[in-house]
Amino acid sequence: MNAPSQYFSASSSSLRADNPNTSSTLRDRLRSRDSSTLPPSPKQPTYDALYQKLQACLDTDLHSRPAVRKRPDPPRFEDADVATQLRGKFRPRPRIQIRLLTGEESFALMGMDLHTSAMNQIIKSRSEIEQKISHFVVDSSTTLSQNNALYSNISYPLSATLCHSDNFPKASILNHLANLKKEIMSAKEELRSLGADRATNKDDTNAQQLKAEEFKSEAQEIVQNKCRLVDSIEKEFNDKLKEETIKLMKTMVDSD
Repeated sequence: MNAPSQYFSASSSSLRADNPNTSSTLRDRLRSRDSSTLPPSPKQPTYDALYQKLQACLDTDLHSRPAVRKRPDPPRFEDADVATQLRGKFRPRPRIQIRLLTGEESFALMGMDLHTSAMNQIIKSRSEIEQKISHFVVDSSTTLSQNNALYSNISYPLSATLCHSDNFPKASILNHLANLKKEIMSAKEELRSLGADRATNKDDTNAQQLKAEEFKSEAQEIVQNKCRLVDSIEKEFNDKLKEETIKLMKTMVDSD
């Protein structure tokens, strides 16, 4: 394969040497505003001229090689005497004929080598592409399964989401909100009862006020704690949702 490349490089270099204006590329010619001032393009060589130059290069290389000397043919088995045949010291050898290839045959062999090399490259590239496609299918399937899992988590209703902590038992957010509502209602009922007791016991106004304020502050503290708990649960859920979304996007970008 090295000899044909040398032949092609020699012929192309000879063509460039004959044409000094071939240094300007097509892009430079298209960028020029005034195309009328450009010199006329040189005449391109025909297929016959290229073939003649290639054949001349092949003929020159073949003539420059040393001639192969033919070895004299060994005596045939039939020509040996009977004694030599009986002793078995004479063995017939196959005849080997060596001759130089012509320019057309060398050109044909060069074309066959180029075709074989091109087909091998095509087969190798196709196998690599099929391997990359199989890897992409596996990665896309993994990404799709992760996307489905994340979508199922996002589409799952927030009220049915389970949450737990060291301060309260494991239950759904809806149950926690229901319990919080009950505690708020009980605190309001307690405030109402304290207000009724205050109205009936005017003599002990200061003590009742202190008790009412104490219960009121406790109720407000309970309400504030539960509100903060709900806010923390909502913030934690949003953070986890953002984290899973970022992981999914990063996985999709890496797979591309």
